[in-house]
Amino acid sequence: GEEIGGAEGRRRKKREEIVFFKQKTAYGIKECDWSSDVCSSDLDITLVGTGIMVAKCLEAAEELKKHKVDAKVINMSTIKPMDEKTLVKAARETGGMVTAEEHNVMVGMGSAVAMTLVENFHVPMKRVGIADSFGESGTSEELMEKYGLTVDHIVDAAHDVMKRRGR
Repeated sequence: GEEIGGAEGRRRKKREEIVFFKQKTAYGIKECDWSSDVCSSDLDITLVGTGIMVAKCLEAAEELKKHKVDAKVINMSTIKPMDEKTLVKAARETGGMVTAEEHNVMVGMGSAVAMTLVENFHVPMKRVGIADSFGESGTSEELMEKYGLTVDHIVDAAHDVMKRRGR
């Protein structure tokens, strides 16, 4: 097939645009590579994000560096099919994982990642996302804060996982 321009993930924040991943791919179903995009590859803990939470994971990784914690960041661009190979490899390399999503943690990406790890390579893990509750209305920033979908919550979850690992 013919290679085309590729995909880019972007997040807008009041006139500021942040590109958080670039990936060249062919868009035919048979040719599409469903693997995850590893945005950074440091080795103390793995942060797995989907959607706009990838950018927050990258920001959390920068914050964690200030605490001498190096984070591998994975953009889980598809939940099904799940890139189990990348997840298991990251679990083996880092020994701990935090997932971050704008979704209910009971049935979202975090749950799917947890199932993958339980069946393949168990490591301490924490899910950052919306607790099993009803949604509310508000501005994007208000809702992100209310439901704990922030860089600070990702950083706190990473520290919690590191403590459970004895680090």
